[in-house]
Amino acid sequence: MFLKFLGFFVLTFAVWIGIGMISDHITQYPFRMTVQVDTPDGVKSGSSVVEALISDR
Repeated sequence: MFLKFLGFFVLTFAVWIGIGMISDHITQYPFRMTVQVDTPDGVKSGSSVVEALISDR
């Protein structure tokens, strides 16, 4: 269990460092995505904020 946590922590830290190194070349576009589905019980909907990252390289 501890090794899984440690592996997750190391991976997260490595991604954080990698993004920090190239963050000057990234443009962020956050937007809200909403989905509506017709079901036998009526319309069900859900939404989430999504972010697209575009690199200038």
